[in-house]
Amino acid sequence: MKDGRALHISKKKANVMKEEESNPLVLRAQTRELIEENWKVLLERRPDLFNAQLLRFIKASTTDIFYKDVVGLRYSKGFEPRIIDKEDVFQSLSCYIFVKTSDGKLIFTGRDSGDWSIALDLPGGFIQAKHNITDMAEFARSRTMSDLLIDNTCIKDAVCIGSFDFKEILEYMAVYQVNLTISFEELKSISKIEVFEIPMDYSASRHSEFFDTRLHFAAAPILDSFLDSART
Repeated sequence: MKDGRALHISKKKANVMKEEESNPLVLRAQTRELIEENWKVLLERRPDLFNAQLLRFIKASTTDIFYKDVVGLRYSKGFEPRIIDKEDVFQSLSCYIFVKTSDGKLIFTGRDSGDWSIALDLPGGFIQAKHNITDMAEFARSRTMSDLLIDNTCIKDAVCIGSFDFKEILEYMAVYQVNLTISFEELKSISKIEVFEIPMDYSASRHSEFFDTRLHFAAAPILDSFLDSART
């Protein structure tokens, strides 16, 4: 994707506005030092982490940031990100996905997101520049297939249900619902990934009442904002 290229989120939602020129991201020297220090610590724990080039959200997407910049700046060695100085805030572009089976069930999967340890979460992730994404619905479909290890025949459609401005973790999230052609039990039998049904009376604030594994930090506000919409 070229710098400044508009990214189509949904025909029913406003496109990300096109901006022909965008100023490159400039971070303070002490911020770069923090990123490098935290990235080094992360690699000691997770040497398999790949420093992918990501898309930064402004009025259009631009390819001047890397995975290392995001996780190196927000990493706190804990379950929640460190507080980021307002001078350092930029936003990577990501997508969160509510997967809905043909019998109306929504799901969690287990996720180790690199800078945060294993937790229950919704599918989705960063938009990498190398994927040359121009339509977020296509990303939602392909990410669902890769996260759940299912093929295209299991996907009915992908619908944008909103977006979430999550500056606290340096992300701007497109939120999608991907509807499957298969039931929850069929998904469990087909996928090699363990999936968990989200109970009808579930809420993020009551997560520990339903699951022993903690909820991913980033999922809580997404669930609070969009769970009811995804259920309908």
